[in-house]
Amino acid sequence: SQTTVQEKGATDYTLQTYAGLAHSVNPTEIADVLSFIQKVLPPDESCKIKLKDPGEMSIKELKAGIAKAGLGQKAVGLMEKREFVELLRNHREGKL
Repeated sequence: SQTTVQEKGATDYTLQTYAGLAHSVNPTEIADVLSFIQKVLPPDESCKIKLKDPGEMSIKELKAGIAKAGLGQKAVGLMEKREFVELLRNHREGKL
């Protein structure tokens, strides 16, 4: 509720409802979220998530990243580290 959020320290609170929107999203809601994020986060590099280069990852980290990205089926049969690196890089670059 608004009271609870404000008690936790929120100073700029707006309750927005979207008619007919139960368990999905719509373009208006997405635009509102984007507007909120752009207003709250600083527009510089300090708030960006920096992903570790796959070439610098251990096999364990590569496998975890591949699993998290839902690429497990594409990793079946890979043996060499360079293959895991290539798969994760291609995924991040939108080449898959």
